[in-house]
Amino acid sequence: MVTQFNPTQLRKEILSKRKNISTKKRSDAFSSILRTFFELPEYQNAKSIIAYFGKVQSGEFDTRGLLLKILKDGKNLYLPRCREGEIALDIYQISDISVDVEEGAYGIMEPKSFCKKQENDSSDLILVPGSVFDIRGARYGYGAGYYDKFLENRTIFKIAFALEMAVMKTPIPTHQHDIFMDVIITEKNIYRKS
Repeated sequence: MVTQFNPTQLRKEILSKRKNISTKKRSDAFSSILRTFFELPEYQNAKSIIAYFGKVQSGEFDTRGLLLKILKDGKNLYLPRCREGEIALDIYQISDISVDVEEGAYGIMEPKSFCKKQENDSSDLILVPGSVFDIRGARYGYGAGYYDKFLENRTIFKIAFALEMAVMKTPIPTHQHDIFMDVIITEKNIYRKS
């Protein structure tokens, strides 16, 4: 049973369940999520997108196909790089995911140092990873606060992908610094921020 009011325990329980889902079930769910995502006007109208390389071994979706599709659709693709020694993200443009990325902090694939750093907030939307969400758009990340800090003073459209079981139907506890998603897409539903 999911613990409703202990964020640490809730995150732990959902991540454990997510990691135990079969690769096929996760892949099928993500295919459904992507079909929905590519039909959103926010995606179709976006020129620049900040995405992320999913950490598959931790139960995240394999985003390689998504990243390739973004590039194929002629959009500017940016990926985050964790700034060492700080809770901060820097954003870099990627043109070839087989050349422009390397394993970085936390075992996450990140842009190589030769990639062009984004110097302004010109992206139209950002895809934000997370562990637990609720139907209002609230999000728990993985506990470090990188995305909350990065997004705190930015007005960019925020989208998250999640398995339906990771979206709580009742509000999860949040803090003032927590950033809400504008849209959460699951294999079964689209939740827009309320």
